[in-house]
This record gives sequence, structure tokens and C-alpha cells, in this order.
Amino acid sequence: MSPNDKKEIYGIILEAFDVVLIPAMDTMIDEKLDEKLDEKLDEKLKDYPTRKENIELIEPIMTELKAIRQENAMFLAWAKRHEDKIENHEHRISNVETVLEV
Repeated sequence: MSPNDKKEIYGIILEAFDVVLIPAMDTMIDEKLDEKLDEKLDEKLKDYPTRKENIELIEPIMTELKAIRQENAMFLAWAKRHEDKIENHEHRISNVETVLEV
């Protein structure tokens, strides 16, 4: 086998690596990385509640908050009515005082 034949065979082997083996290895590495990443993510996410579990946890809190807001709105309406009554009485008292001064 001549040196040129060896170079030609070496070139063919390098081309085979470039065309077939390296892309195949890249694909295999990418698949393995994806698999490992999925495993790690699944492992880390298993400790966190799901969307349904979050909703189940938040729902009683939201119901209580809604009740508190309703109570607050009722109290504010009651306080406003009493404030209006006080202002009305103060106005009437000042009118009476004005009449008595004359």
C-alpha cells in the first residue's frame, strides 16, 4: 500500500467521522442530556404542589378574604350613615344655636 493510498483511506475515514459518526454522537449526546434534564426537573418539581393543589390551598383563603371584604363594606356603610347623622345633628344644633342667639 502506497503512502497516497494511506492518505486517501485516512481522508475517507475522516470524512466518515465528519459526515456520519460525529452527527450521530451529537444526536445521542443531545438525547441523553434531554433525558437527564427531564429527570432532574421531575425530581426538583415533585416537591412543589400542582396547580390543582395550589387552588385547593388558596380557595379557603380567598373565601375568607371575600367575607372580610363584605364585612368591611357593611361596616363602612354603617359608619357613613352614622357620620351623616352626626353631621346632620351638628348642623341642626348650629341652626338652633343661631336662632337662640337672636
